[in-house]
Amino acid sequence: MTDHELEHNLKQLGHATEPRNSMAPDVMRRIEAIATPTESASFDRQPALRLIVRAITVFFAAAACIATVIFVRHSVPAPQPRQQVVVLPQTHPSAASEDEAFPRLADYQRAYGQSPDAFERLLQRPAPGPAHHADPQLSVGDASRLDSKLYQ
Repeated sequence: MTDHELEHNLKQLGHATEPRNSMAPDVMRRIEAIATPTESASFDRQPALRLIVRAITVFFAAAACIATVIFVRHSVPAPQPRQQVVVLPQTHPSAASEDEAFPRLADYQRAYGQSPDAFERLLQRPAPGPAHHADPQLSVGDASRLDSKLYQ
């Protein structure tokens, strides 16, 4: 008997003793299909084609992401802006005219925003008279106090 005949006889005996619902033939067919070269192997041998396919895939994935973002932004209504209520503090007009009063911080800011000359004029403005601001004066009675040494 030759090797070829012996192999043929063994295959026949193997088929005769094989159970009916065996998975062995199916597994063997799958192994043979994997072992033989197919078109996918030729695809792996062409890197330029693979690069093109990947670039197209990335392009369509990016386009899908952009389309999703645009769809979501336009399907959700934008919140309506709220009306802001600004309450300004009440100012009480003083009895003295504007020229005699002390400049306020807002006056300095306004003058600085207008021009450096206006700011300088506001800084060089003479101090108001004694009716608005009286300097404290020490009297003789103050010198006799016990805590007078604190001021020396």
